[in-house]
Amino acid sequence: MAIDDTKWRKTGRSIPQAFYQRDPLSPPFHVNLVLGLRFLQASLLVPLHRNAPVGTRALPIRFKEVSRVKRPGKKAGEAEKEQYKEAVKQKNLSRSFVEMGQQLRQELDAAGGDKKILVLTGDGSFCNRTCFGEIPERSVLLVRARKDAKLCFRAEAGSRRFYGTGKFTPEQIRKDDSRDWKTTKIFYGGKRRVIRYKEVADVHWQRGAGKRPLRLIVIAPTPYRKNQSKRLYYRDPAYLLTSDLRSSVN
Repeated sequence: MAIDDTKWRKTGRSIPQAFYQRDPLSPPFHVNLVLGLRFLQASLLVPLHRNAPVGTRALPIRFKEVSRVKRPGKKAGEAEKEQYKEAVKQKNLSRSFVEMGQQLRQELDAAGGDKKILVLTGDGSFCNRTCFGEIPERSVLLVRARKDAKLCFRAEAGSRRFYGTGKFTPEQIRKDDSRDWKTTKIFYGGKRRVIRYKEVADVHWQRGAGKRPLRLIVIAPTPYRKNQSKRLYYRDPAYLLTSDLRSSVN
């Protein structure tokens, strides 16, 4: 399942749930704002690339409005401000992600897929303690991580500490020449392409996942052309964190 937030643009000023949000189509050097509603969408990923030269197809199966909690006015009392702080903790995008993941797990069980592993994928906005802390049973989380996230290994046996003292970042793993690159083929940009990647198992992210062991996957940037007459495209390196410690990267 791929879960992400999306925006539904509105022009009416009398819609209580509408608020100004960042336009995802705005250029990186100039952020534009749009008025609209925010929704959380879940799509079932169908791996058609296994049998045909096409990419994975995403079938939308859930569309839920995630409204922003209204901020109290300047004349609000302390009680209203405290209620607002508590409401923000309970009604935000990450909490909605967790609730939707639990609902999808229940529906998958009801449909006869109780022995299937549910894979929940998301972007960097869901790479946090809330999402990693409440992963449904028989489910794994795969999200994009920041390149400067502070990771570590488990402390040595016999130590009173749980986390190791040495810290490292996904960017440092990418630049570490002592770790060899592995290769595999995936379908993107219209054809199967060879990519290079590194993986580090049993890492810990103290601030984001607590004591839950994770696996770090670093994907090197891969140049490609859609056809010979098109320009050469480069993808930035990707850093992924997942709670799945056993499955193959392929």
